[in-house]
Amino acid sequence: MPKQTPQELRDHLDAQVGFLDASAKRFDAGHEVEAARLATVIRVLLHDTKASKSLLAQLGVKYTLRYVDTALDVGSSSRAATNGLSMIMMSGGDARYFPPLGHLSPRRANKSPKQFDEWWTVAVVKDADGRTFSRKDLILALAHKDGGAHVDPELDAAYAALSRSNSLGGVFTGASGISKTLGSPVLASARQIAYEITQTIQHLT
Repeated sequence: MPKQTPQELRDHLDAQVGFLDASAKRFDAGHEVEAARLATVIRVLLHDTKASKSLLAQLGVKYTLRYVDTALDVGSSSRAATNGLSMIMMSGGDARYFPPLGHLSPRRANKSPKQFDEWWTVAVVKDADGRTFSRKDLILALAHKDGGAHVDPELDAAYAALSRSNSLGGVFTGASGISKTLGSPVLASARQIAYEITQTIQHLT
């Protein structure tokens, strides 16, 4: 079976980075559903299975790269919910989760880059029930089940609680005294992961 040439793989990388950039710009313009497309591109770049090999692995750089890490540490001993990738923006009497991108506190901006396996699988979100989610968990749920490359009739219970039922426990009380839940951090987290990847691979394109 013919193999794709190194140049063809480089061309694919340029195309995927273009997709990532286009969806990131649309997300930042207010189209948060683009997070599903971001997740799909990230899957193409990074996710290996028995049946398929990720693009960065085919290019031979997946495990030599050091991945930019902008997440807050999720303490294993603490029971507190942790929103490690996104932040809360309050504006006009409302609040929502948003990706800080490069606008980070010193403890997030100065973290050392990680090897792939640690970066991909370490917990970056912990909900109020103590369930943890890695970058891999969030990206593959979005890409495989929640609108990226596929819409699954059923969702993992923990992911469904995080993305639909405010299991993170975020609540905002406006000036009127009326409280509302903040909803899901998943889309903003996916955008932040896309930012990390863009920073990680920018020298490759």
